[in-house]
Amino acid sequence: MTRKQLIAIAVLVLLAALAAFLLLRSRSNCRRDAHDLAVWAESLRADSSSIYMDKRAAPHLDDAPAFDAPMISNVIEVHRDRVAFADPAHDRDHRVLLEIDADVALADVAPQLDRALADGLTEAYVVVVRKSKSAEPPRSSVSAQLDEIRASSDPSSKASRFAEIFSKAIDKCPAFKREASRVSAAADDRSRWYVAQLEPSLVDCGCDVDLDDLRTLTFGLFGSYDGLVTTAFPITLDPAGAPMHAATWGDLVPALYKARGTRVHITP
Repeated sequence: MTRKQLIAIAVLVLLAALAAFLLLRSRSNCRRDAHDLAVWAESLRADSSSIYMDKRAAPHLDDAPAFDAPMISNVIEVHRDRVAFADPAHDRDHRVLLEIDADVALADVAPQLDRALADGLTEAYVVVVRKSKSAEPPRSSVSAQLDEIRASSDPSSKASRFAEIFSKAIDKCPAFKREASRVSAAADDRSRWYVAQLEPSLVDCGCDVDLDDLRTLTFGLFGSYDGLVTTAFPITLDPAGAPMHAATWGDLVPALYKARGTRVHITP
């Protein structure tokens, strides 16, 4: 074997070793980046809520913790102009969400709570609004498109347009695309499902996505652009509990928060 051939073989060996090193480093970086993104997404998910309520009318309580039980089916809504009572699951669930405008008179609230008690709904969660702890991430290449979606006056197209952008962003990550397509069929909490699949799916495809875009899109799923999130805290409705009253629901909420986790009887 000639000297040139030996040199050529040595160069090939070095190149192969370098390629293997770069591949291992790339995989290591991907695992780290995927883990960091998943940790951030979980903190964002925990800080957000799937409760829908008009934040302008809801009681504000910045001390309230993140609400971690969003799949409650029983809901009492008391607004300035209407009352709604949804109790499709009271036969198997004693929990009820109280979505009540801050300026509603307590005299209009108490009868609805009595109705809840009559239906066996004793574990109540008071919905309030607080400041979000999660800041919007730096802008990415898809930020302008999400701005357009948020500014759109056609609500029917918002979800489909977001799904289109999201699908394109993860196009080179088949595992993620496959799992994302299953989110709609996930059992209870879809946000938990999404976060749980985030890290393993990214590692599976070697993070072949724009992670900045994915961070922006994840914030679009769970984050709050106005800096406010809905949350809730528990109380137990009990006619024999501590009597609590005030002029309006908003006046009563701070006292209810101090009494959270205890038995209370709300009277007008």
